[in-house]
Amino acid sequence: MRGLLSGLLMGCLCCLTVWGDEVTSGPKVGDKLEGFKADGVVGSVEGKEVDYLAERKGESTVFLFVSQANFGRPIYRFMKSLDAELPENTAGVAIWLNDNKQDAKDYLTRAAKSLNFGKISCGAYGDAAGPKGWGINTDAHLTVVVAHEGKATAVFAYKVVNETDAKQVVEAIKKKK
Repeated sequence: MRGLLSGLLMGCLCCLTVWGDEVTSGPKVGDKLEGFKADGVVGSVEGKEVDYLAERKGESTVFLFVSQANFGRPIYRFMKSLDAELPENTAGVAIWLNDNKQDAKDYLTRAAKSLNFGKISCGAYGDAAGPKGWGINTDAHLTVVVAHEGKATAVFAYKVVNETDAKQVVEAIKKKK
């Protein structure tokens, strides 16, 4: 009897842990996205303040809003896997969110060689809640918005992420092409 109760208790705790990791973040699918400016630190717009949405001119883009306070190896592995799997003519834009934009820029500058992305550019944004109108939840460690023609076509929010989660993002991109 004691073993059965222990097993049930462990099962409940595991379920609570998984359910507790769910988070909603980002715009709704179908929403028109608002432009925003961030400082380009890594990639094609390095050293410039740029509106990444306008820069992409409606092309398929994956926006990754990274909570700098929660960035670590699992998010990096997800991003690295996504970078390798991005379809042709699709770019990734990783925006480091931090209330202090200079801290985000400094971090990305130091980490640039280690990140070593091919299709993902990185920028810094000076608000942990992300750009106005994008609905970024500060409880999310990573918010991924797939955009095409200025609209959100898929949205994913993570408190816990690993490299295998990149496949669902890639599938969402392919559906919208």
